[in-house]
Amino acid sequence: MCKFCENFNFGSVGYDFALGIGNIYFPSHAGGVPEEERFKFCPVCGRDLSAAGAEEMKLVFIKHQEADRDEKHYARDTYSIGKYDVFVDDTTYEDTRKTYRSISVVRPFDRTGADRYIPEINYCDGFWDHKKPRFEIQTTSYGTLGAEEYELFLAAQKQAAKVAKILTKELLEKQ
Repeated sequence: MCKFCENFNFGSVGYDFALGIGNIYFPSHAGGVPEEERFKFCPVCGRDLSAAGAEEMKLVFIKHQEADRDEKHYARDTYSIGKYDVFVDDTTYEDTRKTYRSISVVRPFDRTGADRYIPEINYCDGFWDHKKPRFEIQTTSYGTLGAEEYELFLAAQKQAAKVAKILTKELLEKQ
């Protein structure tokens, strides 16, 4: 989201094509702009302004928990994003004062309908391969799919990619 679309009310203007000429207008009636004449994308950053895009995916904080036992301090932050639950666990060892982080991204358990295509997202801390921490999306083959099923599959993959991108930005880049 850019500063323009963050601050501009796209619901207050519309566009139409009369006699092959494009016009931008301010509605003069209380009903506002009809859905078919609303802007679909921000002209500056390209953000999807449709009803589906307006429901922008965000990482939502749910709760924080802490516990001390076995000479360790445990902390867990629970989040939700899209159809995923995210658990960020920090374990601090009292003797070394080192903190180790693990992140679990959990997809819905009851996966019926379109949810059956929701892929796993794994957190790779980079410890074993000496790379930067990252999120990876598990891929799988579903064989031949009809066009409608394939669209459900693609939508689930796009959602996973969007979730992984937001998790990277919010949990890895802000550290």
